[in-house]
Amino acid sequence: EEYAQRTRKLISEHGLSDLCEILHAPILPCEYGGETSTCYSIDASQLRSALAGRGVDLLVVDGPAGDRFPTLLSVSEHLSPGATVVLDDAWRDAELEVAQRWSSLPSLSVEGILPVGKGLLLAKVIGGDNA
Repeated sequence: EEYAQRTRKLISEHGLSDLCEILHAPILPCEYGGETSTCYSIDASQLRSALAGRGVDLLVVDGPAGDRFPTLLSVSEHLSPGATVVLDDAWRDAELEVAQRWSSLPSLSVEGILPVGKGLLLAKVIGGDNA
């Protein structure tokens, strides 16, 4: 929640509050594909309410370490065609694995990693609404 509050403050300071919605997603145990891990727990009803029928044009995955692979899957039905997906700290071993797994998704194009800080992975949603 601390990261979410700091981000909300920055968004507000830059006059972007009307364009951005910051949702807190605590890291909890999760299961995906028969594997148990810890990942961001995104409340589906909170997400639907925050979006109010709009699509997600920019998804930034950042915060404390956890399995970030399922994060994209949790919001995939809401991603707009052509949406940009950003993964922070992309040079870390766990995030490089996420990048590899994301690159296998048929409707996501991993564009590369920018040499900013610990790396920013950029990806684009191809075609339909689902990554």
